[in-house]
Amino acid sequence: MVIRFFYVFFALEVYSKFTRLGDTFGYLSGGKINAGLILFESTTLMSLIASSFSKVLGVYGANIIFMLFASYGIFYALKKSRLPQKYYVAVLLVLCTPSFSVWTSIASKEAVGCFFMGVILGFMFDLNEDRKRMPNMIEWFAFYLLIVFKPQYLSAILPLICFIKFSKWLNFKAYGKGFLLVSVFVCFVVFLYSFRTEINEVSFVLPAHFNADAGSTRENTVWVEQNDVFRNAPYGMFISFLGPTWQEVLQKPVQGIAFFESIFIMTFMSYFLLKMLLYSLTRLRINIKYLSYLSISYIFILFVHYPFGVLNPGSAIRYRENFLAFLIILTVYSYYKIKGGNNEKSHPY
Repeated sequence: MVIRFFYVFFALEVYSKFTRLGDTFGYLSGGKINAGLILFESTTLMSLIASSFSKVLGVYGANIIFMLFASYGIFYALKKSRLPQKYYVAVLLVLCTPSFSVWTSIASKEAVGCFFMGVILGFMFDLNEDRKRMPNMIEWFAFYLLIVFKPQYLSAILPLICFIKFSKWLNFKAYGKGFLLVSVFVCFVVFLYSFRTEINEVSFVLPAHFNADAGSTRENTVWVEQNDVFRNAPYGMFISFLGPTWQEVLQKPVQGIAFFESIFIMTFMSYFLLKMLLYSLTRLRINIKYLSYLSISYIFILFVHYPFGVLNPGSAIRYRENFLAFLIILTVYSYYKIKGGNNEKSHPY
């Protein structure tokens, strides 16, 4: 927590001198409030809350509130995960990286996203371990914020919750869970195919929104022809998570911090994913349940994230912070469970 308090100061006094802190100061001044949309529009809600805290607690106090808000989401998920201390510490260390710490330590939508994604992940851990069946008040609040701030993330959250509930209600074993996982992806593909025309149209409109973004927008070579939004999705999902490429770092060395931070995060996550793979291969059995959790989370979240990050490395890094803690904690949790943590059987169920 001391480090996160430091990043509040660092963001406001240092980082803001080199780059724009999104809409943070606009939120704090309350300049974007539409009274008719207070409960239903994210920018209006952010402006109302941030400006109210700013008037009472000052600029620093308001930013600290949002930092604590994001931190609560992280610790909520970690508490519900019941990970051993070594994993707990490892997760917190990787979440101390500069970009994540800056964007989740100020009055930003990313701080709110970190909160509700963490709380929802904690709820899913409870579902997975049969500790509860319905959300509590703070978890219902998190779902409300998810719908207001990032409704596109429902494409991952709803299938995950449905997968957990259906596999338990129907008492599915390995083959049943495998069939359920395939069904989830079939439904996803059918949805994309059904709305392919509309999705294509949106992909041709989106680049116009990045043209004036601080000179860091990439040339649009991703969405040029019909169906490029689908054809180039694997590349787009990767690059929108990575942020700046090595070529961009050579042109703008200041982006090297974000680049190496992303490499560090991806290495950390890959380490646990590879450990899970090796563990499964050496025992000639795959845990379908946690494979499903991870594949649905990674593929669905990165797919809805990539249109907002593929054309601009700064946007990619910033928007990634909404779900970064969610993916990291889920990855470490899945590895721990596959290894038989908390007395979970090491079987392919």
